[in-house]
Amino acid sequence: MSLPTPRKLFTSLINTLTLSMPSPGSGDQQNQTNKGNDEGNAFKALSPAQKALLTTLHVIIPPPTLLQALDLLDRRLATRILCSPFSVASSQEKEKEQRERRGFYLVKSSQVPKSRYRDRLAGGEEGISYVVRLEAWNCTCASFAFSSFRSNSTITVPFRGENEKREVEWEYGGESLDGRDGGAVPVCKHLLACLLAERWSVLGGQVDVREVERDEVVGLSV
Repeated sequence: MSLPTPRKLFTSLINTLTLSMPSPGSGDQQNQTNKGNDEGNAFKALSPAQKALLTTLHVIIPPPTLLQALDLLDRRLATRILCSPFSVASSQEKEKEQRERRGFYLVKSSQVPKSRYRDRLAGGEEGISYVVRLEAWNCTCASFAFSSFRSNSTITVPFRGENEKREVEWEYGGESLDGRDGGAVPVCKHLLACLLAERWSVLGGQVDVREVERDEVVGLSV
């Protein structure tokens, strides 16, 4: 029996982690408990199995990436950007609107600039923000760039016609080709934070959602 690739392993672990696992004492009392946990520490409501999966992810994802990702969410440094809906005519424009409505994330840096010069480059007191796109599996931070170039493997890309469509289930690594040959999938704390917030309802409330006009999306994503 062959071992699963890291890409498939992480996909399975995150899918299992993000499944709803109610405790035995479900009901109104449990709902009240969950509500209190949402307002406070969401991790108090986790089952032992989910806590074990978190520990596993902490070990196999280069430490302390997972802890840093959870810290970003705890400090509410991630914002999901959605494009306001607009009227469309053709099917191509409709597909483009659907892609834009999926949005992307802006994650503020958790590090404070160390000099006035860097502070001016970072945009004043707001600091640096990184753009995260989960489908493309990309983050604009330097850590993700370094992680992406660790592997020197060559991947053959299959040709697909313009009219060829395929249903693709969610997978760790998004639509990128990283890890499909069994190699590592690059990741950083910003990307992992957004992934957990989007896939896991327990952490979804830790991300603010901002809806902007189409023209503003271009400015925010560069």
